[in-house]
Amino acid sequence: DRLDGSILDTTLAEAGMVVASVDFRLAPDHPYPAMVQDANYAVRWMKAHASEFNADPRCLGGAGDSSGAHTMMLNALRPRDPRYSALPLDVEADVDGSVAYVLAMWGVLDPWERYHYAQRSGIDYLVERTKAYFLTEEAVQEGSPTLILERGEQVEMPPVIIVQGDKDDNIPPQIPTAFEKAYTARGGHVELNWFPGMPHRFGKLEGPESEDARHRMVEFAAHQIAAFAS
Repeated sequence: DRLDGSILDTTLAEAGMVVASVDFRLAPDHPYPAMVQDANYAVRWMKAHASEFNADPRCLGGAGDSSGAHTMMLNALRPRDPRYSALPLDVEADVDGSVAYVLAMWGVLDPWERYHYAQRSGIDYLVERTKAYFLTEEAVQEGSPTLILERGEQVEMPPVIIVQGDKDDNIPPQIPTAFEKAYTARGGHVELNWFPGMPHRFGKLEGPESEDARHRMVEFAAHQIAAFAS
């Protein structure tokens, strides 16, 4: 839920950023693309209401971890996809779901590869969750950020920082590596940060590695935001 990322949210807020953490619909009751629709709506809502928070809608970024990183990355690549922007906004405003940058933490950046990895590794709960979310294998491939890039689809490509532990048994190393290669090949800017010995979700735990990861993301966001002020 929206409180799950409170450690990162607090770090960002203490750096002077406005942070909005949102709930979203979940599978199996609400399969793909419901979660992406909710993220897209949240981005548009924040842009429309930015002045109420003394915020600048031009430099709104998106963050997510694990499946949340998959959600935000899909929205970042396809912010104007009519499926993703299907929920009507509560006010009249000329805004879209695009973001200025993405903070992606141990993300499922290729659910198709992660699906096969889970099958090979006997991680049955990941296999079942993938099926429950996407319903079909065709949808898994269609909704893969890495495959979207490799297929050459027309996309938007904001700067991305990826935070990834190299002992993550949920996200094998080939997933962030392949995404970085595909994003860079398409002309995008991506910074892949490896954290030796760190497991899945390490950035949500207390510890020096978690603190380091959070501050790297703050610095990345600050750099992106500074571009709008110059």
